[in-house]
Amino acid sequence: MGHGNHWECLGGTAEERIKQFIPLTIAKGEVGQSAELVGDWFDSPKRKETINTITYPETPLRCMAMLVSQGSKKKHALLSGFPFAASGGKQRLRILELRNDGNQAEGLLLCETAENNALIGFFDTHYYINQGHYQVGEQYDFQLAGLIYSARCTNEEIIEVTNQTTLAERYAALGETPERLPDGTLPPYIFRYANMTGLGPTAKYPDDAEFYAVIGEVTEFALEGIRIFQIIPKFEEPSCEEVPLPRVIFGAAAVFQDGYVPKVGDSIGGMLWVQGFLDEPLAKRLA
Repeated sequence: MGHGNHWECLGGTAEERIKQFIPLTIAKGEVGQSAELVGDWFDSPKRKETINTITYPETPLRCMAMLVSQGSKKKHALLSGFPFAASGGKQRLRILELRNDGNQAEGLLLCETAENNALIGFFDTHYYINQGHYQVGEQYDFQLAGLIYSARCTNEEIIEVTNQTTLAERYAALGETPERLPDGTLPPYIFRYANMTGLGPTAKYPDDAEFYAVIGEVTEFALEGIRIFQIIPKFEEPSCEEVPLPRVIFGAAAVFQDGYVPKVGDSIGGMLWVQGFLDEPLAKRLA
């Protein structure tokens, strides 16, 4: 079914969360949109089948189960399932590349921000509907959210740079000539993570990214007994507004180190999974 580590965004193991949410979603969920796709479904010869999605429960973060019809048997089979952010923050992006996940219904979009060409990748939760309509190079409005794998409070976190070559290059780039220490070496540079805003996609999986954020708003809700925090990042400086950090971030209580509870004004950092969907249905956009 895939998405093993993505389930860990809800805390606990992937196996625990799959067993908890997939049966519930199929039994109690709300049927969403559907699309007909041609594919090698479950290693069978290519054929057209219908993809249906079901989501549960009606919370900002929920589960999505993806089913594929088996026309000849008049049945549906589970194709995929994952934690699903039903709400996000609107961001305009230019598509650079479409990456099919291999099952014809799921995919990742590699994009850049429309204003400053900052790179961002995300898993498209509605790829099965829109993949045939996207145009590489075109701009679209997406609703993006981040689901935290692990995070920590970075209010007091620092890095001390002492490598002389690195320091010399840094000071040269800034056009500065600092006063040297008594032993002739350059003074160390202290980098503080507090108030830092950033997103750094990984090379292998661009929808996984290192992130840093300042908490602007935080609300809490329960997802089938799991404590979830919905965080709205604050962008401390005008330049930070250009960072492609998702404007909505979800974190289960279990993913924060040392029992940390998110608080407005704190700085946090860690790893998250970026996902999203088209802000406006393409059918409406193309009408």
